[in-house]
Amino acid sequence: MKNIIFSIKFIDMENKNIDIELYLTNILRMFGARKYTNIKSYIDEDHYNCHTVTATNKFGKKIMARIILDSKLHIGVVKECITVFTSNDISKGIIIHYGIPTSSGKNLIINLDKTDQIKISMMNLKTFSNCPLDHKYYFPHTKLKKEEVVEFKQYFDLSKIKIPIIFMSDPISKFFDFKSFT
Repeated sequence: MKNIIFSIKFIDMENKNIDIELYLTNILRMFGARKYTNIKSYIDEDHYNCHTVTATNKFGKKIMARIILDSKLHIGVVKECITVFTSNDISKGIIIHYGIPTSSGKNLIINLDKTDQIKISMMNLKTFSNCPLDHKYYFPHTKLKKEEVVEFKQYFDLSKIKIPIIFMSDPISKFFDFKSFT
């Protein structure tokens, strides 16, 4: 990964010390695994418990992740994130939260997702306590093109063998930002 800028700080929240360095390292590794470029990391000066990571995807669009360390991810924080995403011309936003998201915060993202203004996904910070790339059973995934899928299905009789399927709800799908297609 190139152009990584570390701004690490330990944050005391509700008498708990959070080692943001471990989580941030794994988040940066996720961005690298997604083949993002121009990855930068900084502490948000306007929000005490927020760390921001920006990057560019292969299409040249800006991506931003906001790591929110508040005890609850309420609608006000979600609205603040949306404002920051839109003011920075972000096409894909990721809210990585430490606290429990409230139903109003989740509903706002669900309703926003129905519009084509911006795509926002939510991930729990605990997901990044370790990196799936370090798991002993991890093997790099290969996305097949539609023609390859047809050829694969013809070559293997799928009624007789079981091929592992990666569901959209699997953590590895979120880590690599897999998209579904049929």
